[in-house]
Amino acid sequence: MVRDAHRGQDPAQFVTNILYLPLAFAKSNGLVNRRCKMILRDEKRRSWSVLLAPMGHHVAITKGWRLFRQANNVQIGDPYKFELIENGTIPISVFHWKQV
Repeated sequence: MVRDAHRGQDPAQFVTNILYLPLAFAKSNGLVNRRCKMILRDEKRRSWSVLLAPMGHHVAITKGWRLFRQANNVQIGDPYKFELIENGTIPISVFHWKQV
C-alpha cells in the first residue's frame, strides 16, 4: 500500500549525489528533522540502503543516492514518482522514473 507519493522533475531537487525531497512531502510524512537509514527500491524490486537527512531547510536522500542513480541510469531532468510505502523506524520508498 502506498502511504504517500510525490511526482516531479524539478532539476533543483535532483543533483548528482543528492535527491532533495519537497518540503511539503517531507512534512506531511513526518520526515523533517529525521536522520535515519532508508530503504530505496527501484522498479525491479532491488533495494539500496540510503541515508535520509536534514540539509538546511530541506530533507534529502544523501549517502547511497549516487549508487542508486548510477545503477538505474537515472538522469537529471527525468520525471519521477517517489512513493513512501512504509514510514517506520527505517522508512521504505519506491522510486519510479521515465515511465511516470
